[in-house]
This record gives sequence, C-alpha cells and structure tokens, in this order.
Amino acid sequence: MYKKFSLLCFAFLSYQATAEQSNLTTLTALQEGSREFAIGGSFDADYSDDYLIDFNASYGYFIFDHFEVGAEVDLSMSEHTEAYEVGAFAEYNFEFGSSIVPYIGLGAQYVSSETLSTQGHDDAFNFQTAMGIKYFVHPQIALTMEANYNLATEDVYVDGNGSLKDNKTKFILGTRFYF
Repeated sequence: MYKKFSLLCFAFLSYQATAEQSNLTTLTALQEGSREFAIGGSFDADYSDDYLIDFNASYGYFIFDHFEVGAEVDLSMSEHTEAYEVGAFAEYNFEFGSSIVPYIGLGAQYVSSETLSTQGHDDAFNFQTAMGIKYFVHPQIALTMEANYNLATEDVYVDGNGSLKDNKTKFILGTRFYF
C-alpha cells in the first residue's frame, strides 16, 4: 500500500513539474478571446433525504485578459426536492505565473424550485458570489474547487433538516476546458 501511495505521489509531482514548465501556454487559456466550457457538481450524503446531487455547466468567453462572462445552468435533486437555475456570471482570474489560478466571481440566476412534499413550487431570483482555484493539469484543462454563497429573493433552497430557506452555500468540484 505504501509503495502504491509513494508511486502515486511521485507521478503527481512529476506531472505538476511538467505543468509548471508550460506556464506560457497556460496564460493563453485566460486571455481575451478564449472560451471556456465547465462541468461540475457536488454530492451530499448527509442530507435530510439521504442524498443531494448538484450538477452545473457553464460556457464563458474572456472579454478581457483574465476576465470572463458567460451563462450557466444548475440542477439540484434529492428524493423530495428539485431546483433548476439558469443565469449569467462574471469571473476574474488572478494569474501569478503558476498552474494554480485563484478566481472570484459574481452571478445572477432565475431559480425554479419544487418541493415534492406539501411545501409546493416557488420561483425566485438568486444572487451568487464565488471564489475558488483552478489547477491546470494541461494548458487547456483545469480542475477546479469552488465555494459559492447564494441568496435568493424567496425561500427556494432546502436545508439539511428539510426546511425552506433563502440562502445556501455550495462546494463544487469540476473540470474546465479552454479553446
């Protein structure tokens, strides 16, 4: 087991060194005119319905170096709830010359949420702030970790106790592709 773990760590560090050498190519992914397609999500097994699945996808365009705008779609599902979000986002990437790039973002979405129990259906507008990091494993591919806070105009999000509320925090893992 120790040998397998050591081999995996060595492979990861070797690959990271290769990615560090390609910084000049990494910069082109975040420059004006580049496009980004992202997929991501999260799974919460400690939810009131035994599970909660979040899936999101987005498409963005860099209108300036390091500054991106785009559209996004989110889907959240559990045994008793469904929520759909469609909206727009803006994101700024902080390039420091390495394969790890932190970013911050803002977004606004239309949310349609349905609680399949007695609480019914509701629509709202959602405002989102986000921050995360991108780790470029290839000049056109980045793995991402993001935390975002969402505040809606109505109680459309279900918490871990099954109660409706107007805000939620999500932690998302994903992959982004640049072309």
